[in-house]
Amino acid sequence: MWRIELGPGGRDEVTITCEGLQELLDLLAEAERAAECRVLVLQAGTGGFCRGMDLATLAADPERETSVGLPRYAACLRALRESSKVVVALVDGAALGGGLGLAASADVLLATSRSSFGLPELMLGLVPAMVLPVLMQRLAPQKARLLALRLGVIDGAEARRIGLVDELCADEGAMERALRAELKNLLRIRPDAVPALKRFAALAATLDPADAVEAGRRLTAERTVQAETVAAVRSFVAGEPLGWLARYWPEGVKR
Repeated sequence: MWRIELGPGGRDEVTITCEGLQELLDLLAEAERAAECRVLVLQAGTGGFCRGMDLATLAADPERETSVGLPRYAACLRALRESSKVVVALVDGAALGGGLGLAASADVLLATSRSSFGLPELMLGLVPAMVLPVLMQRLAPQKARLLALRLGVIDGAEARRIGLVDELCADEGAMERALRAELKNLLRIRPDAVPALKRFAALAATLDPADAVEAGRRLTAERTVQAETVAAVRSFVAGEPLGWLARYWPEGVKR
């Protein structure tokens, strides 16, 4: 498991900058190359996550933010969604605007009771057009639009109720325990099955139900006869351990 911490120290004033996005892209690429990394945890420090775009920087140099920052942010969302690793976001504070997009891009989103979520862009005439596609993979389109239209911030309990958050924890300690519980299952998954699941889920979302089932049949048939799958099934039936099973282990934070 690798941990990537947003910002220096990751407190709730962390905002999205061109430089920070490049650092995140570099770390995501490094994790993608690392065979030993099977779960990637995106977090910030105690009481924080990410408040979105740095408005002072945007006001000072909107052209650079448009030409450099936006492509990098889009690349970060794509890297998180398409990662061959299981991505877990830990939110212990404000996840606003682009910060909400980073959190929503995770496969598993854990949050504490002091977390908050919102899309304030419309107040300034901006549209959360890069965040909405990943948000609508977690929420119904109407719920995502309503979150943007209301401008306000919802708390962790409401985010859990509408399906944005997968598990709401009382505090940071409880969230760490929830992460460990998640890892018990995640580290039992055969590593190459994770990207296969993500690719098929993305494909199935574009197909009508009948075509999606047929695509699923083809994928199941393909993987059922793989030598590694056959060996795994035989080991499981015989009560033997699977070679990729791993226990939870902590890793240093990467900033």
